[in-house]
Amino acid sequence: MSVIQSTCAQLGVPLEVEKSEGPTSCLVFLGMELDSRDKTIRLPQEKLTRLQLRLEEWGNRKEAGKRDLLSLLTLVKILCKGYIHRSMLVMASIGY
Repeated sequence: MSVIQSTCAQLGVPLEVEKSEGPTSCLVFLGMELDSRDKTIRLPQEKLTRLQLRLEEWGNRKEAGKRDLLSLLTLVKILCKGYIHRSMLVMASIGY
């Protein structure tokens, strides 16, 4: 990593330090966690936790309005659609 950083510095190529990660088998790309060791793609834990909390809130409800239901369904749709679409993009880009 330091070789790449020094080469970029010599060439005048700016690097975002907070966006750089050292050698790792798991990194976040396009909002998905890619694990090269397990060969898996998954949603980050923070997104899963947020969804789980919303679903638990719904489990305790006696009634809900249309707007509340649409809000929950939109969250589920966004996470699922993003997961499937991004997984396909990542798999295509790495030649799966």
